[in-house]
Amino acid sequence: MPASPAGALRAAVPQRLAYLVFEYVGRTGMTVIGGASGRRYRFDRPGAKVAVEPADKASLAGVPNLRLSAGPL
Repeated sequence: MPASPAGALRAAVPQRLAYLVFEYVGRTGMTVIGGASGRRYRFDRPGAKVAVEPADKASLAGVPNLRLSAGPL
């Protein structure tokens, strides 16, 4: 039995990223609130990495001492 057209379309569409990783490079700790989601992100110490919703990327990218990380959590 062939797959339904909706099922075939769903399989062909690339999945969105579930999260991005930001790293804190400051000296203490910091809490940031995502501009799109309103979610609180806590960076406890220098080098802390936190999973961030993709919708909050722009607002966190503008925060001093936060860097988009290429590595995993």
